[in-house]
Amino acid sequence: MFRAGVVLAVGIFVVAIFQVAYWFGPFGIVSTHPGSSPRIVRTSPRYDGVKIEPSPATSFRFVECGEGMVINDVTIFLDGTVVYSGVFLVNGPNPQPTTKAKLTPEEVQAFCDLLNEIEFINLPDSYSTDVVCGTSIYCTLQIGTIRKEVACDNLFPDEVMKITQFLEAKVLPKVQPPGVPLTGSTIL
Repeated sequence: MFRAGVVLAVGIFVVAIFQVAYWFGPFGIVSTHPGSSPRIVRTSPRYDGVKIEPSPATSFRFVECGEGMVINDVTIFLDGTVVYSGVFLVNGPNPQPTTKAKLTPEEVQAFCDLLNEIEFINLPDSYSTDVVCGTSIYCTLQIGTIRKEVACDNLFPDEVMKITQFLEAKVLPKVQPPGVPLTGSTIL
């Protein structure tokens, strides 16, 4: 009986430590549903020392599904090429035409600097809550054979919010068809 009590007390203490780490640790979480239980998962290896540089062999894909029912799918090749395709799901699927644009070398460098500053390559792989419906963001960085994915489901670290803000300010206005709202504004 005493042993079971000790095991239970230690278990509660460990859970409390992890909960405190989630809320006051380095993650800086933003949730669209306060009070939900956050889950942060890391399964990929760390890539310490990997620096993201402008290169046609490097790409970053950002897919966003939101409460506004817009799906943004943006791929940025770090030579500056941007490809956008999306579906606006109000009154049924309305596929948008694929559009392309070119970022300036300064914009590409600013995006690389942002990805390096937030250490995207070493973020946890998944941020989620127990909420079923809401906003989801999926980011994929491909550098040669290294592939880093970060999935956010109703739970958005500051780092992913910075990417969303950059894309809304610098990239989406260049490629997104007129009249399609920027989904990310629903979580800012």
